[in-house]
Amino acid sequence: MYIYLRITEREDTLSYVDRWPKDATKVEILKKSWVTLQKSIKPEDTIILYEDQCQKKIIEWFEKTCNTFNLEIKHVPKHEPLDYIHYHMLLDDLDELTKRYPDKIHYIANDDYLYTADALDVLKSVFKNGWKGFAVMFDYPDRYSLDKQMTPLTSRLCEVFVGTAGHWRTVISCPGITSTLGHVWQQNMIILKQAGQFHSDSYTWQAYAKHGCVAPIPGVSTHMTPHHLTPVIDWKKIYDETDI
Repeated sequence: MYIYLRITEREDTLSYVDRWPKDATKVEILKKSWVTLQKSIKPEDTIILYEDQCQKKIIEWFEKTCNTFNLEIKHVPKHEPLDYIHYHMLLDDLDELTKRYPDKIHYIANDDYLYTADALDVLKSVFKNGWKGFAVMFDYPDRYSLDKQMTPLTSRLCEVFVGTAGHWRTVISCPGITSTLGHVWQQNMIILKQAGQFHSDSYTWQAYAKHGCVAPIPGVSTHMTPHHLTPVIDWKKIYDETDI
């Protein structure tokens, strides 16, 4: 698996939504996110880290706590938040590596997502079971109402599948924290790069309509914002018990 992850100490999110937990600093959040991700990292996995205005001691901490030797750290030049240089760098690497490794899983991650201990194992399982579309690990609560409202436009009702790691349901759109096989990314690279000019996840509507996207029930990851916590899982317990 190839994981593309930008880390930054900037307190404001690009979408200016509140963070969860409310009083947590961004450094605490990105460290907790990293530690929970590492619990299901395997030695053969590759992580490409885009360091965006982080202190040297933070970067060194990430290196020391990584569970794979396949870690590449790239420095993002100083830029204004809306320039999205980090995202353009990520997309260039994604384009190159998905051409080189078309049958590998490529996952665009984010530094404010929390994971269960088996998150990546669950994600990998759906592709091992033969899935050829996109897959996400989180389960946005608003998907249950928004997807239903949008189905007349897409002619897609929610479908449920069963795999070796449990049940999966279809989603018709989501933020761009998503994964699929390299050759599927390549089929969507043009619309991905067009949307990437504005760091938009609008390409997911088109890509998912063509290839499909599934999320595990319950989700095994969550966006750390108060209105988007994946249901069922006790994320506060995972957060509080994650040592950094």
